[in-house]
Amino acid sequence: MPTKGLLRMKRTFCQFSLICAMAGLAMYLCMHLQHEYAFFGHGIGAGGILLWLAILLSAAGYSRTWVMVLAAAFGLFLVAALWIRNRKLWIAPALAAAATLIYCHSGVLALRHMPAPIPSVTPYESDAARKREYAATFAEGYWVGVSGILQTYCFAPEHTTRGFYEGQAKGNAVYSRSLGVPDSGALNVISAARDGVVLPSPHRAGNEL
Repeated sequence: MPTKGLLRMKRTFCQFSLICAMAGLAMYLCMHLQHEYAFFGHGIGAGGILLWLAILLSAAGYSRTWVMVLAAAFGLFLVAALWIRNRKLWIAPALAAAATLIYCHSGVLALRHMPAPIPSVTPYESDAARKREYAATFAEGYWVGVSGILQTYCFAPEHTTRGFYEGQAKGNAVYSRSLGVPDSGALNVISAARDGVVLPSPHRAGNEL
């Protein structure tokens, strides 16, 4: 006959498995809806929704931060399973689904309010209006890039186009560092060139993480 300790262990494992399964399913659905229908709004990629905590850590200078976030998630799942192990089984998936939605909505707010590292000195110091517009599109490009998106910026003046692509390059580098992979700097340069802006080619050493 199983002991009480073994029964508690089985109950905890069951709750933990339910939480993991529902959290994974809910996150997949959130990412799919964002990718296909911009469920959480435009300008944020599905990867940003999934990795926003890792992105914030990456912006602080850390690399491969997705590992830290994944480990923290499993730790929280285990704590939650221990907390609700004696409760009804339906509570585990309900709690996981609610927590996943809160996580995704929190990520949207975090990414949209993330400060952009706008250069203090721009190529347009002699023109206040162009400098201001450059800074605005640099921030726009950074928020797009940091969310894992590589987007074009067509049919715009040179200074706003340059601002967008330079910001996007900075953002893409942060996103890529969170995953521990080379960034898409070369693709950004090619895309910018097609839109009439020549950006410096990224140094290979700068892309190695």
